[in-house]
Amino acid sequence: MKTMLKGTWHYLFGEPFIWIFRTIFQPNSFERETKADPLLVRVKVMFRVALPLFLFCFSLDLVILPVLYTLFPILDRGYGYFPFVSIAGGIAFSIAGGIAGGIAFGIAGGIAFGIA
Repeated sequence: MKTMLKGTWHYLFGEPFIWIFRTIFQPNSFERETKADPLLVRVKVMFRVALPLFLFCFSLDLVILPVLYTLFPILDRGYGYFPFVSIAGGIAFSIAGGIAGGIAFGIAGGIAFGIA
C-alpha cells in the first residue's frame, strides 16, 4: 500500500516538479532530451505537468503579491485577497496556452510559457 501511494505521488507530482525545475535551471539540456519526443508523449507530459505547474505558479503568487502590495501600496486596489481568484483564472489560462504550445512546439517551451 505504501509503495503504491509513493508511486502515485511520484507520478502525479514528483516527476512533473522535476521537469519544472529542469526547465527553469537546466533549460538547454532538458530541451535537448525532450526535443525528439513524439506527439503523444508530449501530450501526456503536458497534461501531467498542468496541475503541478498551477500549484507552483499560484504558490509563487501567494508569496510575491503580498510583498508587492506592502512595498508598493499603489498596486493594492482595496480588494484584499480577492484578486487571487482572478489570478487563479489568469494562471489557468496561461497554463492552457502553455499546454497547447508544449504539445505543438516542445515540452520545455510549453512549461516556460505556462510559468510566464
